[in-house]
Amino acid sequence: MDQSPAGFDLGDFFYAQQGVRVTLPYAVKAFGVLVNTNLPQTNFLIINGQTTFATAAAYDFHTFTFLGVISDTAFSQVGWFTSEVANVAEIQYERLGGGVVPEPGTWALMILGFGAAGAALRRRQAAFA
Repeated sequence: MDQSPAGFDLGDFFYAQQGVRVTLPYAVKAFGVLVNTNLPQTNFLIINGQTTFATAAAYDFHTFTFLGVISDTAFSQVGWFTSEVANVAEIQYERLGGGVVPEPGTWALMILGFGAAGAALRRRQAAFA
C-alpha cells in the first residue's frame, strides 16, 4: 500500500467563500489545506458519506497558512467554511494505517504452493556425473 501523501494543486484561481466540499478518491485519515491568504474564522467539517462525524470549532487563523485535520475514523469528504474569501493553493491528503494482512485464503494458497514446490523437488532424481 502506498503510504506517500497525495494531492492536487488548485492553482491561484480557486476561491472559497462560505464553503467548500472536497471528495477524495479514497478514504483517508489525514487532510490538509495550504492557503496563500489568511483564513478568518474557519470551521472544518469531516464528512463520511452523508453523515458528519467530526466538526472542529471555529478558530482564528490569521497567522497560519496550513490547516489540517486528523481523524481516527477514515473519511472521504471534507468541507470547510469561512466567513470571507480565501485563496486555496493546494490540497493534500494521506492514507494512514498499518500494513495489509493477507486473507486466510491467500495464506492457504501460499502454503499449498510451497508444498507443491517441495514435493516436486523431492521427486526429482539427482543427476550424477
